[in-house]
Parts: sequence; C-alpha cells; structure tokens
Amino acid sequence: MLQQVELDAIEEVNPQLRSTLIDPIRRAGQLRLLDGDTSLRGGERVVATPGHTPGHQSVLVASGRDRAVVTGDLLVHAIQLLHPEIAYAHEMDPERARESRRQVLLRPSAGTFHLATPHLTEPFITR
Repeated sequence: MLQQVELDAIEEVNPQLRSTLIDPIRRAGQLRLLDGDTSLRGGERVVATPGHTPGHQSVLVASGRDRAVVTGDLLVHAIQLLHPEIAYAHEMDPERARESRRQVLLRPSAGTFHLATPHLTEPFITR
C-alpha cells in the first residue's frame, strides 16, 4: 500500500525505488495505491502523515479503548514527543511534517495510546 502522491514523487524521493521496489511489486499485482487516509479490513487505518516525504503514511490500529500508531519516519527523535514542531534535516516538507506530528500526537484518546516508533530508543512507547 502506497500513497499515490508518494508514487508521483518517487523520482524526487529516491529514483532507485521505482526499479528495485515499485516495479516488481506492481508486476506481481501487489501494489495498491491510496489517496489519503484509508480504512483496512480489520478496522486498522492507513493515516496520511506527509512531510518526511510527500506520501509518508502511518498505520493506526485500535482495539477497544487502546490505540497504537506505527509511525514510520513521523518521529525520529524523542524530543519530538514533547515538541512536535521540531523538524529534522531529512524532511522534504518540514511544515507538513510538523502538522502531521501534531495531528497524531495531539489526537484525543479515551484509552491507552501506544506509539510504535522505529527511530526512538524503545520500539514501543505508551502515553
């Protein structure tokens, strides 16, 4: 699953990705292009979180009152948990990245909110 806007910007993001990743997935009939937030079968959602790249996306998983967000490159340093406005050098659009972080981090949650973050010191952080 890939945002259409990400595919449209692939040459700017990383030109090698088209031949090494996108084309083989497309030939196998496994590429699904998305346009923004998208619900999945099990109640999960792909959430558009642009900024790092034009079509960056995260995944929201909910179970009862608990939520988990697989953030990808939405967060790259723990300081962004306290200050989502802080950008980092590899964001293609820092202002959109800031807004994406704010939307994810400040979204109200009635239950426990987990962040699955590949770049922080601990892989799962509970708020």
